[in-house]
Amino acid sequence: MQTLGQYLAELRQGRGMTFRDLEEKSGISNGYLNLLEHDRIKRPSPETLFKLSNFFGVPFSSLMKLAGYPSESSGTSGEDSNRELATALLDDLSQEELDRVRDFVGYLRVERRRAK
Repeated sequence: MQTLGQYLAELRQGRGMTFRDLEEKSGISNGYLNLLEHDRIKRPSPETLFKLSNFFGVPFSSLMKLAGYPSESSGTSGEDSNRELATALLDDLSQEELDRVRDFVGYLRVERRRAK
């Protein structure tokens, strides 16, 4: 199975880009990108993976799966899978950021009720 680093290297090289080119376009340091491609960073943040998925136009879920984050096909029930994914995504947030996420989720629930 292809590693995250191999996949990212393939994407970057397929566009004929250097690490510096990708740094300029993604805002991720070329040193960090190099470590990612050489599989020295085993579990990059979801934020980094999101930036890369947007830049390369690949599914975020694909990068998350290659990085070892839980996916819907990991054999757990849908509810357990959602909990695992939420835990992975929220793991490195500050308390203030978590409060903002809670506020946003509350907003989404209110909007969903309004739409019914």
